Amino acid sequence: MNRRLLAALIAGAIATAGTLAWSGWPPTSDYVPILICYEVIGVSFLVAGIAAWMRWPASRLGLLFTIVGYLYLVPYILVNLANPVAFTIGNLSEGLYGAALAHLGLAWPTGRLRSGFERGVVIAEYVTGVGFGLAGMMFWNPAFIGCNASCPANVLLIGAGSRPAWNAVNTISGSVGLVLTGIVVALIVQHWRSARLVPAGHGPAGVDRRRGRDGADPDRESPHAPSFRPGQLLELHCRTHPLVSSGCRYGTISTEVPSLTRRVCRVNGS
Repeated sequence: MNRRLLAALIAGAIATAGTLAWSGWPPTSDYVPILICYEVIGVSFLVAGIAAWMRWPASRLGLLFTIVGYLYLVPYILVNLANPVAFTIGNLSEGLYGAALAHLGLAWPTGRLRSGFERGVVIAEYVTGVGFGLAGMMFWNPAFIGCNASCPANVLLIGAGSRPAWNAVNTISGSVGLVLTGIVVALIVQHWRSARLVPAGHGPAGVDRRRGRDGADPDRESPHAPSFRPGQLLELHCRTHPLVSSGCRYGTISTEVPSLTRRVCRVNGS
């Protein structure tokens, strides 16, 4: 692995984790466990990405892990900034890590999707994530969750917003997300069951991976085929749609982003 790339990845992970801590500083006693949770989850994906990139530099696994990590951490940084544009972009992009996680789960363990259908599912994940997120932000007024004038404005809000329209978007988004989640989980289970049918020491296509044609170690010769068990990512895939709740702190104000799957993060005891 290129040393410059390795240094950049490590520096990026440290800078992102540090910026998240800075954006929510000084944290209250209620916010500390939330901040720690965000840091641990996001950094774990970034570290896994670095490890995968070092072990299999030609594989896409490292890139996918890294994308999930940044899509998880960066939105929380943005929503903590007292800036309307950053606040809006952060809320809009929260939950996109769920699409990236689905992409990672389906691409496991080779780093590549197996069929055109899987590519279509991944595209649908990203498109619905952005689309429903944008639609929801157009109707979501921060005042709906008790945020006063101290909170940044939603720059995509149309007029004063519409709670019924926002609820309708959340309902449709949740239904579509549930279907996509079922498809992703079913495909991951199918990958896992197919892997169990392959004799030990053989790859996905039944090719003996213990030694290549020239007697070389396949783990060194084929960075695209790390020997992971596909089922390991099944437990990681938990669909989170763009309108995901999040604890946001502005002085003494606590907010949560609109979400169908209500994950309320209480801050400052509110």
